[in-house]
Amino acid sequence: MGQITWSHTDSSPTGELTGSLSFNPALMQMVEPRYFPIQRVSIAESGQVWVFQLSSTIELELLVEVMDIPTSAQTTPVATDGYAALYTFLTTKVNWSQRAFTFTDPDGESFTVRYIGGFETLREAGGRGERADRWNGQLVLRRVVT
Repeated sequence: MGQITWSHTDSSPTGELTGSLSFNPALMQMVEPRYFPIQRVSIAESGQVWVFQLSSTIELELLVEVMDIPTSAQTTPVATDGYAALYTFLTTKVNWSQRAFTFTDPDGESFTVRYIGGFETLREAGGRGERADRWNGQLVLRRVVT
């Protein structure tokens, strides 16, 4: 079982937006994917609306549960990137939902996705008034279907 990776490849000459993150699957996992049918809607010149069913159901929205990721990257006891790196990746590499990126689950299955939301809901997992430098929440990614 491998890491969860988020990667973006910039095709511009400078390649400055290329980046990758790696998370331990004990700290971040995909939960409850949401399935939707893929349809194409077309309107004829006569005004008729045609709906073509391209697939029955496909997992389009991926819910990613964040469980106690550290604020910054750590190497022990397990190597993982942290909250700060995730924030930088979302803001600079993919500009929130502007650019698609590759999400690879621990089993090696890759999805081309866009970030939809949830980062603003991440909460620091403190207790009794103490900072824990750990973050919890849920992110939503949507597959890019071409």
